[in-house]
Amino acid sequence: MLSPSSHTTLREEPVLSLSRILDRSWRLLEMGGQESGEPFHTPSFATMGARGPRARTVALLRVDRLKRSIQCYTDARSAKAREIRNALFVSWLFYDPGKRVQIRLEGPSILHSDDLVATEAWATLPPANRRGYHGLAPGSRLKGPRSGLPEHMTQRFPSRLESEAGRLSFAVLSCEITEMEWLDLNWEGHRRARFLWTNEALEAEWLSS
Repeated sequence: MLSPSSHTTLREEPVLSLSRILDRSWRLLEMGGQESGEPFHTPSFATMGARGPRARTVALLRVDRLKRSIQCYTDARSAKAREIRNALFVSWLFYDPGKRVQIRLEGPSILHSDDLVATEAWATLPPANRRGYHGLAPGSRLKGPRSGLPEHMTQRFPSRLESEAGRLSFAVLSCEITEMEWLDLNWEGHRRARFLWTNEALEAEWLSS
């Protein structure tokens, strides 16, 4: 249960409109894509696996408000990548504990691994960030608590030339947002709104929480 001191009251805020909520939501997402210290930088990302829903934390890396697109990077050999290829829709969950705001996103996704999108993204990665794509495929069984990285890379980062070997394992997940739900947790009563894009037309509505 939220206490009055844990959140700004409704009376202390200006009257919120759906258009203002939508703009605030995109700004939070944009900040999450730009700054690693922002709460929205590490959302939960969910797909449907063979045995049901599967969620994991990812790093949000690019947000395009005009295209309603968000991106993160992944290993092309992972279960996540296989599930993305087979999914009609994926789901994202963002939460800012300071603002007590939750945003949930859904939409169709595309996995870019051997196209221009992936090539351009790979070119921006420094060798230190490329190291993770040199190890065993994610989920591989190990005999002990190891990272799966090659032994010669456990104590150092690869050179730029060495790092190019990881390109085959690199992929970009791009998702087009077709639904957004915003939830504000407030001790006077939670507030919730939904935004749906259908054939480029936007429908916005308030929901009970």
